[in-house]
Amino acid sequence: MDITRSSGFPLLDEAARRALLRWRFVAARENGRPVASTLPWKVEFTLK
Repeated sequence: MDITRSSGFPLLDEAARRALLRWRFVAARENGRPVASTLPWKVEFTLK
């Protein structure tokens, strides 16, 4: 998994990467068969 745009804080970048690695997605399909695909995802942190 690649981080395409850093938050500027390595600890936040790593936390986002680790969170996304735990997520599970349904494989993309073409004609009923799984195919390789990519999905850009934006992770936002909010401080309270």
